[in-house]
Amino acid sequence: MWGTSYGGGHVVYVAASDKRVKCIVSQVPSMESGRIISATGGMKTADKKAIQRARGEIDPVPQGFEVFRGLLYATGLQGTPYIARMAQYKPVDFADRLNVPILIIAAKKDELIDNEKNGGLVYEIVKDKVPAKYELFNMTHFQIYVNGLEKARGMAIDWFDEHLRK
Repeated sequence: MWGTSYGGGHVVYVAASDKRVKCIVSQVPSMESGRIISATGGMKTADKKAIQRARGEIDPVPQGFEVFRGLLYATGLQGTPYIARMAQYKPVDFADRLNVPILIIAAKKDELIDNEKNGGLVYEIVKDKVPAKYELFNMTHFQIYVNGLEKARGMAIDWFDEHLRK
């Protein structure tokens, strides 16, 4: 499996939970939702919306767009985060269950994700247990999709070739 950004966290969760997964690449991964929760009003807002949803006061599935504040707003991101669920979703909590090779590709200048709490932390948890590699690109979160695309794609293909052809 290969996941990027929020999907970079998903591959860790899925690989820790599903024995069919044999190898993963986690690119600029989000392993906890702290910054997203902060940018959407914090835990008070998440809890308030969960209560409103349970009472039927707001739609059960978020609708429309929410305004991201601060760092996320500056990136131009828009969307409809389900912050009550995101607040409790932390793929990093499943890293100790990983039993498959993992390549983590992080962005040194990542404006969305704190590498120490995300990819770097997962690497520290698994590095002595499974084949693991941590690569840090000298770019931002979104530059990986343009300036780092060829290199990241090549690394991922090489990783899969090495660990799936055995």
